[in-house]
Amino acid sequence: MVVRRGNNKSSVTMVYGVYLKHDRKIMISSQIKLKIESGHTSQPRPNTINCTKLSRRETWNMIQPTGYFNGTVWEHTKCHNPVNKKNFFNCFKNTTMIAFGDSTVRQYYTYIHNVFKCKQNRKWYKSTHCQVPRYNFSLTWAVQEFPFVEGLVAPDGKTNSKPASVLLNEAPSTGRMVFIIHYYAHFMRMHYSSFIERIRSLKTPIRNALKRNKNIHIAIKSPHVFYVTSCSTHFSIYHGKLYMDILKRELAEFHDKVWFLNIWDMSTAFENNNIHPPDDFVWQNLRLLAGYVCNK
Repeated sequence: MVVRRGNNKSSVTMVYGVYLKHDRKIMISSQIKLKIESGHTSQPRPNTINCTKLSRRETWNMIQPTGYFNGTVWEHTKCHNPVNKKNFFNCFKNTTMIAFGDSTVRQYYTYIHNVFKCKQNRKWYKSTHCQVPRYNFSLTWAVQEFPFVEGLVAPDGKTNSKPASVLLNEAPSTGRMVFIIHYYAHFMRMHYSSFIERIRSLKTPIRNALKRNKNIHIAIKSPHVFYVTSCSTHFSIYHGKLYMDILKRELAEFHDKVWFLNIWDMSTAFENNNIHPPDDFVWQNLRLLAGYVCNK
């Protein structure tokens, strides 16, 4: 392997036996020779296009890899994302956000609630709400309907969850709204035809919501890579890729109208291990979303 960096030239030999990564073992060559030469840098040139200028279709049609980590910051291959924690809410002024899905989407809610002091006014046993009055921002985590093994039950013993299709039909005709939809892990326990059926059920409600409210932004959150889960049937490398193909095929008519929050490559580069990624990863998901919808 030859690497050119800086003005110094050196040759490095590293000896490895077994490389350990969490619970995985990868056998590699016992000797690796690394030659470092001057003249080039591995840092890609910065993008001059702001991510808010990226079309929705481009978020569906991106060629892998879709980005890379520069330290802890996810850099998009097609655009520059200026969003940070100081200006995050500038992208969500006068906005209602619905984060629909499982516990990985609840992580979006939890992160915003904890880091940005979003005032919660509803308990966890049902769809949960918080507000940031300064920005006239409200956030709802809408619990995924069945299949949902940990289906939340209210104190009266009744479940309180609605399909994304119903919530889209209930979306108002006025006001800025960002609607995140995510189906993934709980469908891994079932035949993939169930996933196809659920995605198809979104088509008419999406059409109607987009027609009814010109200020609604719908984003489909992609599957992510993980290796550790309590369910032995979860195999993200297989199911995730299959579901990605299904999403792109079944929602093809919406590629110009709906955002695709593609975090597959991000989770790969992050070397994500658990089904519930850490906060640093969750923040980069939210930052990616904000970069797309900001000032639109």
